[in-house]
Amino acid sequence: MRRLEVFVLLFLALLGSAYGQSTFATITGSVTDPSGAVLPGVEVTAVHKTLGLKFTTISNDSGIYTLPEVREGEYTVSAVLTGFKEFVADRIILGARAARRLDIRLEIGEVQQKIEVVAEAGVIETERAVIASGRSETELHKLPLSNNSMYFMFMTLPMTQARGSSPSFAGSRTDQYQMSVDGGSINSGQGGVISNLANQTETYKEMKVEMVNNSAEHAGLGHVMFVTKSGENKLHGFGFYNYQSPWFRARDFFDATRASGIDLEYGFGVGGPVYIPKLYDGRNRTFWYLTADQDSGSKVREELTPNVPLEAWRNGDFSALGLQIRNPLTGEVYKDGKIPANQINPISKLIQERFWPLPNVGDVNTFRSRNYLEILQGEPSEEWHGVAKLDHTFRPSDSVFASYQLHQVDVNDWETSLPAFGWKNWKRQSKVFGAGWNHTFSPMLLNQARFSHAFNGYPRRGPLDGREVMSYLGSTALGPIQGLHEPYPEGGGVFQTSFTGLSVTSVSQQVTLNPGFVNMNTNFHNDLSYFRGTHNMKMGVQVGKVRFANQEYHSATFGSVQFANTFTKVSGVSKSGHPYADFLFGVPTSMSRGVPEPLEDTRRNVMDLYFQDDWKVNSRLTLNMGLRYEYHAPWKAVNGMLAMFDPIAGRIVVADEGMSAVSRYLPAGYVDIVSASSAGFNSDFLVNPDRNKLAPRVGFAYRPFDGSTVVRAGYGIFYDMTPQSPSAAGSSPFVQGEPTYTNSASSLVVFPRVFPNTADAKEATVSIPSAINPDLKFPYTQQWSLTLEHERWNTGFRASYVGTSTHQMFWSRNINSPAPDDQLFVNKARPFPKYPGISYVDNGGNHIYNALNLDVSHHITKGFSFQTTYTWARDMGDDTNPLNPFNRSAERGPDEIVPNQRFVANAIYELPFGRGKRLFGNAPGYLDMALGGWEFSLVSQQQTGKHLTPSISMADPNGIIWTASANRPSTTIRPDLVGNAKLDNPSHEQWFNVAAFAAPPVGRFGNAGRGIITGPGLNVFHAGLLKSFRFYEDLKFVVQLVATNVFNHTNFTNPQMNVSNTAAGEISDVGGPNNSNPGDRAQSRQMFLRLRVDF
Repeated sequence: MRRLEVFVLLFLALLGSAYGQSTFATITGSVTDPSGAVLPGVEVTAVHKTLGLKFTTISNDSGIYTLPEVREGEYTVSAVLTGFKEFVADRIILGARAARRLDIRLEIGEVQQKIEVVAEAGVIETERAVIASGRSETELHKLPLSNNSMYFMFMTLPMTQARGSSPSFAGSRTDQYQMSVDGGSINSGQGGVISNLANQTETYKEMKVEMVNNSAEHAGLGHVMFVTKSGENKLHGFGFYNYQSPWFRARDFFDATRASGIDLEYGFGVGGPVYIPKLYDGRNRTFWYLTADQDSGSKVREELTPNVPLEAWRNGDFSALGLQIRNPLTGEVYKDGKIPANQINPISKLIQERFWPLPNVGDVNTFRSRNYLEILQGEPSEEWHGVAKLDHTFRPSDSVFASYQLHQVDVNDWETSLPAFGWKNWKRQSKVFGAGWNHTFSPMLLNQARFSHAFNGYPRRGPLDGREVMSYLGSTALGPIQGLHEPYPEGGGVFQTSFTGLSVTSVSQQVTLNPGFVNMNTNFHNDLSYFRGTHNMKMGVQVGKVRFANQEYHSATFGSVQFANTFTKVSGVSKSGHPYADFLFGVPTSMSRGVPEPLEDTRRNVMDLYFQDDWKVNSRLTLNMGLRYEYHAPWKAVNGMLAMFDPIAGRIVVADEGMSAVSRYLPAGYVDIVSASSAGFNSDFLVNPDRNKLAPRVGFAYRPFDGSTVVRAGYGIFYDMTPQSPSAAGSSPFVQGEPTYTNSASSLVVFPRVFPNTADAKEATVSIPSAINPDLKFPYTQQWSLTLEHERWNTGFRASYVGTSTHQMFWSRNINSPAPDDQLFVNKARPFPKYPGISYVDNGGNHIYNALNLDVSHHITKGFSFQTTYTWARDMGDDTNPLNPFNRSAERGPDEIVPNQRFVANAIYELPFGRGKRLFGNAPGYLDMALGGWEFSLVSQQQTGKHLTPSISMADPNGIIWTASANRPSTTIRPDLVGNAKLDNPSHEQWFNVAAFAAPPVGRFGNAGRGIITGPGLNVFHAGLLKSFRFYEDLKFVVQLVATNVFNHTNFTNPQMNVSNTAAGEISDVGGPNNSNPGDRAQSRQMFLRLRVDF
């Protein structure tokens, strides 16, 4: 029977999502008697304080016990064995994925007697090599950051930087970390995450980041876990309201006034047991929780100030300008400058009547800029977020949960500056559904299955429907608009009308689609935990599917025409003709039309296997050993529209199913296009799958003296998670734009025709899809660490050395570039002389990160908690696309975003006044209301500047930039370094010595290296003051004032680095070197008022 059970569970493990993993914790340790001898057969039980959940196990023959997969929270742990006193440890606090060691020493005596200890939270890691940090629910609420975004919390963690809009952990790149909510992945599957789902601190009970030496259970270098709030046995919840107005903002260094507008955030959360009197009592079993919040602000004020045509012009009267007007259709000249009404094109009438209002500012009979004014009030752009969660325990051996999270951003902006348009209707939706089932077969065998589905979509709808506009313009006696590609697609758009030589505001609207892009990541994984002797083993399979679909339309999908003073001029008469007169006759100077683009719909599959064994060699040493295998299939297009260039044969290779979708506008004979199978390429993917991704992970934790000191070390291999994709449906050869058509007097195109019937456009040059090494491998990273950690005074002291080195990184170069020298581009031989530049993606890039991290963390004691962390780091690499495609080594230099030094501290202090405190501990109620409940919080962030690279814009000195002429086209490269670029006293007016750089001579690149200038550093303090009023035991009202950059220290952004720019070396903004999301909130001082009710 046991063999059958194990077989069934192994089969379940092989049913296994990619990336999502358990957030549950583990309690482990040894049980000994007073002499230190191990005690088998001891019953160890952990009881969750607020949920009433109970977890039980028995110590094995080695005296080791393990309580795996227990919910995060506060526990009481007891141990019972006949002949010994009962052991009880209270306040065992577990965070997400915590591995808490609790060694138990039993004393001889009656079971009815108890040994009671208070254990509280562990402040050092004693069982694993991993380096992790996070934020508790208290810290998420009380640390003084300016809004509810979790992304700003990242910047308070050790070894964490902002890399664009993504966090970077210990040197990790964008595609090297995972993010999960309740164990369900919210990675996009495209090399990033669905960031909106991790945006609200009020949603989460905890955030934890395992940033160095993850176990084989996880794919990425870093793993970010968010745990949503859950219901408990008592009804509980909160409501909050955050407020900011212009008076709460200091003026920026470069601004004359404060930023305007009111910002509001408000929401609630509530949960408890499912309890229906006389029908169902879900206490200790079934719990629910709901949260909802919204970001809003003051009304949007839009000032529309377009340049509109004069009423006289609309009627064909140009006499005030003293112009003669020629009728391009009949040749007749109107010397008085007045076009007869019956000669005005009916479609031109419709356009001007609908889109351009009459002037209403200044002299309405004289054309001027901004001659129309209309002020509109609109609803603000809003952002809202909601979560629903349900937990249920069927029996001690079976529990399930389900959660659903929705985030939506409503963008309300006015389209263009013409009143004929309207408010955009753009809604960004992100959502994730997750569910899980935990089953215990025996204390030695547990199974966990989880499912998650993450969705990210951006439906965009412009105020005007393109098809409606075209129907409107086709309502004249001239009939429908002719010459465009029909049928017109469903979506926002307009017939674009613009002028050359006349500043009348163009009629233009972005072509928008609903649903826009769609990104989905669906995952299922199954994990099996098995405990035998001194081994804690875990294995599993994770499978998933990623989908990305998108459809973009050409800006001229509904037609685009441009008018100039071309056809209404009178030959030999200087004061004749007018662009608006050309418009009234319906005779464009130039015109274009868009070719409808096909739907890009690509998908890929993921399958990962792993095995992890944490072996307790003895009471002092634990070994962590794991192996992970990953298969991340290349992208496959549902309609076969994938293509890439084959540099060996000089042709374009298309997936077999996509051959029929090649654009008919590609010039015949320009480039050979063949099917993948006929060319010997993979018929579906074009590139070959990488099936050799084995990732071993090893580590140890050694406790040389007792549990208060530990030496830990780890080494592992980690692979990037997203494959490179060939060119898809929205690019060549599936889309080939037509050139702009220039109207000819000999064969005029006149409304209602907006493109000639005979034009079958052929581009003189055609873009070529990228070439990709068909045997491209996934980049892999080696990461290692050595840590010494000690606990004293409820404080953890940690010193870590961390190394991170990524190999065979993707990089791209132009393989159709001539060799750089002093000759002109047009005089040089190239591999493919007919074609423009061709990008080739290959392996080869490398970087190495080395860091020393010192961290001191103190868990709350007597109302005081803090963490300080200092990092010295250096990250060197050549993982950028080279300026010289023949010399990647010239790009080796320091990574821009990793500073040499960074210090971060945060603290929360409950002032020692009021009931239960050191001072006024017995104060009466009225005095306690005034003196008690005060708390102070602080975040401090300091760092050195980024490693910046100078550039210069100049005529191509090396003859490698494509051009069809004998001139040298403009390019941007690095300059020559001819002096000392460092200034003794840099300022925002001149941060570095611009005179230290010069243009390189013809025939070579500049000698200035990457990252040779250090940008402005960071020095910012955020502070918060909180006052809570407790009316009853379970009812509390909180007022908090938060000030970011409380001392209003000016933290400059980076200077202008292009030395050919007239503003070279100057700084024009504030916000610090990490002026992004995530970032350090280093703008001018901003204050926020927060009101909160907890019950």
